[in-house]
Amino acid sequence: MNVGILYFSGTNMTAELAKAIQNEFIQQGIKAELVNLLTHIQNDTTPTIDNYNGVIFGFPVYGGRAPNIVRDWLQKLRGNEKISAMFFTYGGVSMGSAHYSTQSILEEQGFRVIGSAEFLAKHSYNVAPGCNLVPNRPNEDDYQVARDFIRKLLDKMQQENPQQISFEAPPERRPKRKGNKKKTKKRRRSPFPFPSREEDCSMCLKCEEECPTRAFNAQTGEADPDNCIRCMRCVVICPDNVIFMGDMSDFSQKVRSWRGLTNEKLKQLKSKYFL
Repeated sequence: MNVGILYFSGTNMTAELAKAIQNEFIQQGIKAELVNLLTHIQNDTTPTIDNYNGVIFGFPVYGGRAPNIVRDWLQKLRGNEKISAMFFTYGGVSMGSAHYSTQSILEEQGFRVIGSAEFLAKHSYNVAPGCNLVPNRPNEDDYQVARDFIRKLLDKMQQENPQQISFEAPPERRPKRKGNKKKTKKRRRSPFPFPSREEDCSMCLKCEEECPTRAFNAQTGEADPDNCIRCMRCVVICPDNVIFMGDMSDFSQKVRSWRGLTNEKLKQLKSKYFL
């Protein structure tokens, strides 16, 4: 059996879980290959998956779903009834409809989704001052959940006709009003990455080359706010540590208040899987 693990990872948290999942497959005697989707998403290309007996998709959760660029990209794949599973990383705020919405896309593209998992991982905005959501995750408990997930998923994959999983559809949003449209306010944007010590920048261009939406311009040191998805890729990969986020204290406090996320509640959150 040969399994492909296709993942997108901004701050390397999803990449860490992908590696742990690969290691467990290998421990179980299964060939497993990691496929970083960054360049495929950038270049609007798709990897060859015909050689895999099963495909595992791994994504971070942004605003309760897989990133829009990932959701759009997935619609270019053709599953041809191939067995698949999903896993997600999130920063303790909310999984939203990530399982349901991603599974829906995969099934529309012809994949048979037989399992899914969610793992706690430090929030992407933890790279900014004032944000400190689940800073020590994933921990050993999370990795143990990943190992258990793969062992049980493998058993299911080897069944003659494994049953697909299902998730409850999220409540429908209220329909938009018809008639005269009011002028909408411009959406407030959270602080996005910007450099603060230009004299220390070696112009390696990694920030520009690895930006999934090509929003970051190394020459100007700015990210295009209309294309930046705030994945924090540029911040975490900068070898000179010259790219920074603005203070996110207000964001962190509002999210904690809105979701009732006390430190104790955040500590009690657990990674889990569905089969």
